Amino acid sequence: MKRTAALVLCALAGFAVTPGAAADQPWKIAFDPAAVIWSLQAGTGSVEGASSLTLANRKASCFYTNVRLFASSDFSDRYMTALYGAKEGGITPSGRSKMSEWPLEVRRASGTGKWERTWRHALCDAQGNFRFSNLPAGNYWVEIDYSSPPPGGSRPAPPKVAWDLPAMGIVSTGPSYFVSKKISVSDGQVTSVTLNFDVKE
Repeated sequence: MKRTAALVLCALAGFAVTPGAAADQPWKIAFDPAAVIWSLQAGTGSVEGASSLTLANRKASCFYTNVRLFASSDFSDRYMTALYGAKEGGITPSGRSKMSEWPLEVRRASGTGKWERTWRHALCDAQGNFRFSNLPAGNYWVEIDYSSPPPGGSRPAPPKVAWDLPAMGIVSTGPSYFVSKKISVSDGQVTSVTLNFDVKE
């Protein structure tokens, strides 16, 4: 009876419901701005972080790369889990192959444009560090696109990671990556986060 009532409510809301679809098809959950409005308020928490990628004897920092911070919600948690294949984040190639498998019409209908307008942005410095301030307490996602310049900046296409080979004084380029981690922010506290990953060729 409860299941029938739930199906009826979803049908009235304009959704086609298939049992288990939300878990297997995260685009079935549309973005709800009301679920993250709390994260747009001023708070007293902050995040300090650093990120780098390592491949054999090569290393890349997130210098001059856009770092985004956004609230954890039913939508973002399902979205990020689908992209990274893990509930707490990780690393994935910049092609985002998992998302490319989603039907185009549902990607457009998922509300990601509205979602992106709720993101906060920071810039990695020369040491690969970044900071977010004035955050309200809550759970967030930190994501770094190693191919992405800061808003308003530019970077040659196709996106590449600049790998530094300190022993030889050489910089080379290679495929780019996204890295992410789910974190918790408390009032008046500094949350430290490190997004260092070993890249496998």
